Amino acid sequence: MNYNPRVETLGDFFCRDVHTKYMNKYDLMKKYSVVTVAAVLYAVGVGIFLNPNRLAPGGVSGLSMILKSLVPFKISLGTWILLLNIPILVVGKWEFGFRFLISTIYSIILSSVLIDWIPIIMNNPKISENLMLNAVMGGAIMGSAMGIMFRMETTTGGSDILVKIIRQYRPDVKSGQIFLLVDGLVLILSVIAFRRIEIALFSGIAIYVSSVLLNKTLYGSDESVLFYIISKKSEELVKELLEKENAGVTILDAKGAYFGKRTEMIFCVVRKIHFAKVKQLMKQIDPKAFVIVMKAEQVFGEGFQDPLKPEK
Repeated sequence: MNYNPRVETLGDFFCRDVHTKYMNKYDLMKKYSVVTVAAVLYAVGVGIFLNPNRLAPGGVSGLSMILKSLVPFKISLGTWILLLNIPILVVGKWEFGFRFLISTIYSIILSSVLIDWIPIIMNNPKISENLMLNAVMGGAIMGSAMGIMFRMETTTGGSDILVKIIRQYRPDVKSGQIFLLVDGLVLILSVIAFRRIEIALFSGIAIYVSSVLLNKTLYGSDESVLFYIISKKSEELVKELLEKENAGVTILDAKGAYFGKRTEMIFCVVRKIHFAKVKQLMKQIDPKAFVIVMKAEQVFGEGFQDPLKPEK
C-alpha cells in the first residue's frame, strides 16, 4: 500500500479521530454540548459556592485556591488551575494519548475561564453566608459535573486525570473513593494555609458530597436490587415478575435444613427504581413469602451493563 507522507495538522488529527470514534457529526456535537453544560456547572459550583467562602474542594481547584491565597502575585483562580494542569496533561498524554486529551483540554480551558468570569458577570454574588449550604450545594454541583464529564469520556483535568490513571491499574476501586483520598491531602493543606479548622471541616463536607454525587452520576443507573424469594406461590410470582415487571428470573433448587424438604428459590435482579413495585407485587401474591433483599451495585449482562464496555 502506497503512503503519501504529509504534515498532519491538528484539525486533520482531530477530524480523523472524530470519524474513528464518533462516526458522525451529530454524536460529536452531542458530546461537546454535554461537556459544555458540565463545564458551566463545574464553574458555578467552584466559582459561586466554594471559592468565595474559601472552601477548598480538593484536587487542582482546591490547591489553586490555597496558592491564590498564599502567593503574593495577583493571579486569578482560573489561571492557577490552567497552570497546575499543564504538567498533569503531559502525564495524561503519555498515559492515554493525545486523542483523550482533546476534549479534556477543551473542558479545562472553558471551566477555568468561566470560574473567573461567572462571578464577574453575576456581580460577585454570594448566595449565602451559611457555610453548610455553600459546601453542600457547591460539592453537589461540582461532583455532578465531574460525573457527567466522566460519562462523556473526558475530565476537568487535574486530579480527574490522576484518578483515571490509578483506575487503569486498580479498576476495582471506584472513582469517588480515589477522589476522597487525593482530596483529603489537599484538605490537610487547606488547614495549614487558611488556619481555620471550621473552614477545613466544611471543605471536607463539600468533598464528601462531591464524591457521592460523582458516584451517583457514574454508577447510579447501574445500581440494582437482588431478591432471594422462597414462596409457596412461586409459579404465580414468577409469572407476574416476567409479565408485569419484565424482570430476569432464575429458579434455584433449595432444601430446608430443618425439615429437609425440597423447595424452589426465586433469584431475581431488578433495577433499583423498580424495587417498590416488586415489593408490592410480592405482598399482593404471597405476604408470607420469605424474602432476602440485597444491594447489587453493578450488574453485567443482558438488560444491564455491557460487560465489554470499560468502566469510567
